[in-house]
Amino acid sequence: MDDLGNAWVAYVQYDTGSTIGGKLLVAELPEKGTKLTNKIQLKSPYTVTGRSVSVALDSGGAPYVAWIDRTSTGTHSVRWSRKPSGSKWTGPHHVASNKSFGTRTHLAVAPTSGNAHISFPLTSGKLYHAMCKP
Repeated sequence: MDDLGNAWVAYVQYDTGSTIGGKLLVAELPEKGTKLTNKIQLKSPYTVTGRSVSVALDSGGAPYVAWIDRTSTGTHSVRWSRKPSGSKWTGPHHVASNKSFGTRTHLAVAPTSGNAHISFPLTSGKLYHAMCKP
């Protein structure tokens, strides 16, 4: 929720016939609204895997999104993007690549610095962490 009471959501719209991934969409739900507004597709070079999207806001209400891309060769890349207040989305910014990433990302944004902290698991059970400056 931002300071105005609007909720921000990020989700994967599955490609036709796919149960694994699709397009990455971000939208805003106004405080007293019932429909998503300001819906935008974030550009991602590969297919975004389902269940991998995480969204957080900084202290100024700017949304950040983290997700995992999947290439046709099976390599996974963790990426992130942010939308400064009143501006266009930046990125996507690459964090890391590996063939054994799990399917989830977790994102938190530090209130004062705006640094994004992203954690993502490997299928081996290890948990990785990255800190990204805005």
